Amino acid sequence: MSINMNSEMNKLIHLLHENNIPFEIGAGVYHDEAVIQIFSPSAEDCLLDAVSHYYSYGGRRGLIELMGHGAGERITNYDVVGWLTAKEAIGYFTPIKYCK
Repeated sequence: MSINMNSEMNKLIHLLHENNIPFEIGAGVYHDEAVIQIFSPSAEDCLLDAVSHYYSYGGRRGLIELMGHGAGERITNYDVVGWLTAKEAIGYFTPIKYCK
């Protein structure tokens, strides 16, 4: 599965690399649609994930939805924020404390 080179998800991947933020890319299916997910710091120990698909907040416009998994400072346990560009989304990743 490939990510559109001009997509906000691809831009987010580049920003995560540039900022040395650990992440993994996963793929799944949601309502019969192929979905790319970004898990940070990893799929197993995910604190924050990003998606963009037809049913996500902003997905129809190619924007990103984030879901917190308990430890973020700006987004917490199962909170969701959507309609984000990659530049907006990266701000949610950078304050995460990755040490347990």
